[in-house]
Amino acid sequence: ITNNKTVENEYYKLKFKKGKIISLYDKRKEVELIEEGKVGNELQFFVDKPDRFEAWEQDADFEDHRIEDELELQEFAINEYKTEKVVTLKWKFRKSTFEQNIILYNNLDRIDFKNKVDWKEREILVKTAWPVNILSEQARYEIAYGNITRPTSNNTSFEKAQFEVPGHRWADLSEPGLGFSILNDCKYGYDIKDNLVRLTLLKSPNYPDETADYGVHEFTYSIYTHNGVYYNSNLLDH
Repeated sequence: ITNNKTVENEYYKLKFKKGKIISLYDKRKEVELIEEGKVGNELQFFVDKPDRFEAWEQDADFEDHRIEDELELQEFAINEYKTEKVVTLKWKFRKSTFEQNIILYNNLDRIDFKNKVDWKEREILVKTAWPVNILSEQARYEIAYGNITRPTSNNTSFEKAQFEVPGHRWADLSEPGLGFSILNDCKYGYDIKDNLVRLTLLKSPNYPDETADYGVHEFTYSIYTHNGVYYNSNLLDH
């Protein structure tokens, strides 16, 4: 499990270490997307106990309450099929389990992350994190009938308050010539600050429903890289 593993198709090469992605190489643009020394598809966990409206709010200082070193990799496998290659990861966090199938398709420039989570924790926020080699003052988020931009900096009190952004099917961080998008089928909270792109996966409040988010979840998120501004890419076709 601890050895480095590599899987690739005509578009991307992924390199894994201990189940985490240490390299996302775009073959078409000949560029490395993951920041050196960091990992992509990192599952991050935070204590989540807002003072009020527990199910609807998130504290701005959530970063100060990260839960470290409790995620355990239990299985790593690579299988090759006629139309795709699949990396299977199984993780354990406390009493909960995460199963991920990472799919690289033969004729599709998108990587899918199909998740099955059996979640048994309370008052914990879960995100997937992608530190990418892209710098931009604005990130873009899909909303109904269009999209909006939000700053990636924390220079003012207004920017600091934008630590979680609602969106629909995708969010995107682009600079001239290179863009990184994260897409999803049912998860609608994002945060993109500096070069760190994150999607919120789970939030398990006790109030008003003490069983909120408890049990089995199945959802998919995907990543897609492209040439610069989103409307010059095939993002909207994915």
